Amino acid sequence: PKEELEYMDMLLSFFLMHDRFTGVSRKVQLKPLKWCRPKGDGPGGNRVARVQVVAKWGGELTKLGRTTAEQLGNRLRQE
Repeated sequence: PKEELEYMDMLLSFFLMHDRFTGVSRKVQLKPLKWCRPKGDGPGGNRVARVQVVAKWGGELTKLGRTTAEQLGNRLRQE
């Protein structure tokens, strides 16, 4: 629907704001709102049918937040 495309355009604009942020100041959360089971007897369990996207920016990281972000980044680079 048209409204969903407008939301996607806003989210894209958020990600393209490179020059307005410094450091780790953006965060996107995907929160599942609705689940469904795929049809058939194939592998896999429930799948997300609807998701809420929460985009945040600004503020300062706490010491714990910075440590957690660094640990996650290191772990992702090793995989």
